[in-house]
Amino acid sequence: MSRHLLAVAAIGLAALSGGCSAPPLHRSPASIRESLLKQTPAGTPYGDVAAYVNREGWPSGTSANLPTAATPHESMQPVIYFYRDAAGFVPNQKVKFTLDVSLGGYSQWLINERYVQASWIFGADERLLDIWVWKETDSF
Repeated sequence: MSRHLLAVAAIGLAALSGGCSAPPLHRSPASIRESLLKQTPAGTPYGDVAAYVNREGWPSGTSANLPTAATPHESMQPVIYFYRDAAGFVPNQKVKFTLDVSLGGYSQWLINERYVQASWIFGADERLLDIWVWKETDSF
């Protein structure tokens, strides 16, 4: 009997540990950015990036400006400098537009919601320069 119970406990533990792997949005912004760059590397034309975003079903929109944020005591700055949980680089060439995407969200500590955002940044030739990824926290 104890051998059977031990086997059942081992199988249950294995199932639980397999089910506890972190979903993709729980990864760091740098890790998410790296995955997105593998799918849409620098130099990818806008049309190909837009098709990828549409296939994934992510809500998106375009903007003529880099995403920025500020607090009442600070001036506007690129979101990758503003948010502690962010990854990406400010391009050294003129940005024509961005494709801004909501990758999704998840609950954290029962009182917070974490939202994962990304911006694909395009140059004058409408080819991808970089991807910014950041997380925002909304507390109840």
